[in-house]
Amino acid sequence: MSRNARKFPNREALVYGDTRLNYRQFNARINRLGHALMDLGVKKGDKVAILAYNCNQFMETYFALAKIGGVAVPINFRLHPQEMTYIVNQSDAKVLIAGEISWKP
Repeated sequence: MSRNARKFPNREALVYGDTRLNYRQFNARINRLGHALMDLGVKKGDKVAILAYNCNQFMETYFALAKIGGVAVPINFRLHPQEMTYIVNQSDAKVLIAGEISWKP
């Protein structure tokens, strides 16, 4: 991502709904999130659970973890809450990042 931000800073990198980010913007957001995760104590090899719809924030989290050496543990939002709890507990995730998810039984 850093290479593309240097070589093609104004090219479109991500489109999600009304959100359009070029490589410079996308890389800056990824870097800020990566630093925030490190401030929370996430280190190389640490697992971070991600519970979110397919969205730009999911991609930002995924790339931020790759940059800092973290391991993404994506959780399917269609699972029952008990199944989600089981996955988070068994994954040894140090952090859980959750987007706005609505669940109706």
